[in-house]
Amino acid sequence: MVIAKCLRCGQEATYLQQNAMKHNKLQRTHCAGCVSDRYHHMTGTRIWSIWQGMRVRSKDTKDKNYGGRGIEMCPEWNNFSRFYEDMSPGYSDELTIERIDVNKSYNKANCRWASNMEQQANKRNNRYVVFMGEKMHLAELVRRSGISKMMLTMRLNRGMTADEAVADAKVSPYGKGPRATKRRMSTTSLIADHGTAS
Repeated sequence: MVIAKCLRCGQEATYLQQNAMKHNKLQRTHCAGCVSDRYHHMTGTRIWSIWQGMRVRSKDTKDKNYGGRGIEMCPEWNNFSRFYEDMSPGYSDELTIERIDVNKSYNKANCRWASNMEQQANKRNNRYVVFMGEKMHLAELVRRSGISKMMLTMRLNRGMTADEAVADAKVSPYGKGPRATKRRMSTTSLIADHGTAS
């Protein structure tokens, strides 16, 4: 009999020596428990792909937004089953994983499921503006005004306020197609509605 110790998780087990040798011909350094995620029958699902992408980002030291600036994944989540146990409550296909504090790593206490708009609001490089007296990030201004990010950014970079940028883009001679006309009409309606409400 021999005692085999997993070099990854430290778990020990007792085996017949010939069985231990036979079942480890590939000289693995981890036990079956550490690779149990291979047998969870969820490989290729959306939540599995999210977990896989998270692992890749956190291990990539060349990625300046993640591994390159010290954003790691907690050791427990190296096992998909543990990640799934912690994060499957609240999961849905419309949501993505988000770190609550963008300067801290991936772990149960710092992660939640969020909509795409919520994630946009939590980015480190967000640009905030004041539109109609309300502070919001640029992505929200694009959503509300119906004007492209490029058109708004050009005007904001020239020193316009958000209100001025929206008004100027609305009367812009560029983009005269049906979509541009529809956008200008919706923007006019948005401003008019806000003025009525106030």
